[in-house]
Amino acid sequence: MRITAKEKIEKEFVSLLSEKDIDDISITDIVSGAGVNRNSFYYHFKDIEDLLYSIVIQQAEEKIKEHSSIDSIEECIKALISTTLEHRTEIEHIYSSSKRAAYEQHVLKVCNTVIRIYAAALFSKEQIPAKYREPLIRFYRCECFGQIIEWLNSGMSYDIAEEFAILKELDPGMMQMFKN
Repeated sequence: MRITAKEKIEKEFVSLLSEKDIDDISITDIVSGAGVNRNSFYYHFKDIEDLLYSIVIQQAEEKIKEHSSIDSIEECIKALISTTLEHRTEIEHIYSSSKRAAYEQHVLKVCNTVIRIYAAALFSKEQIPAKYREPLIRFYRCECFGQIIEWLNSGMSYDIAEEFAILKELDPGMMQMFKN
C-alpha cells in the first residue's frame, strides 16, 4: 500500500519527537526527513500544533474505536494509557515544551469523547434523569482529565489504571445517587 505524504509527515514527526523536544523540531526538519516539500506539509496542516492535534486525536480515536462498546470506563482509560506509555518519550517531549497547554487541551477533548461514549452506554442501561446527565458528564470528564494531568505531572511515575480502579472501588454508589 502506498504511503501518503500526510502519513510520511506524521511518521517523521513522531520519529523526531522520540529524539528531541517539540520546540526543537521545525517544519524543515519534518519535511526533509519525510521526503516531501513544504507545500505538502501546509496542504495537510496549518502548523506543528495542528500536526500534533491530528496525531493525538487520530491515536485516541483508534483506541476508542477498539473499545466502542465501553462497558467500563476503566477499559477505555487503560487503552488510552497504554497508548500514552507506548509513546512515553514523545509525550514527555511535548509535555515539557511550550506546546504543553495545547497538548492539555487535546487531552481534555479525548477525555470528553471517552466519557461521552461511556455515558451513552450507561444512560441506555440506567434510568438517570436528563437533568443529571450533563453535570455527570462534566464531572467525570474533569475527573478523568485531572487524574491524567496529575499523572503526567508526576512523570507517569505510578500506575494510573490502578488508581482509577481504586476510585471506582471507593465510590461504587455514586451513580445510584443520580437515579430516579
